[in-house]
Amino acid sequence: MKCYLLFEGKKCVEICGRIVCDEETVKSYGEMCEKCEKGDKQSCIKLYERYGCWSTTGWWL
Repeated sequence: MKCYLLFEGKKCVEICGRIVCDEETVKSYGEMCEKCEKGDKQSCIKLYERYGCWSTTGWWL
């Protein structure tokens, strides 16, 4: 999983197929994503609970 991407010169993240570039979301998502990539299962669970596309309490609501 790639945690960040560059979009129009900005550091962004892709969440549920949407590119999000606001600083707060990028920081929060990126930190959890990096920990998850390193094998921290708790961070993976938290990442998908908060930003998972199937969640009824997702960040986009």
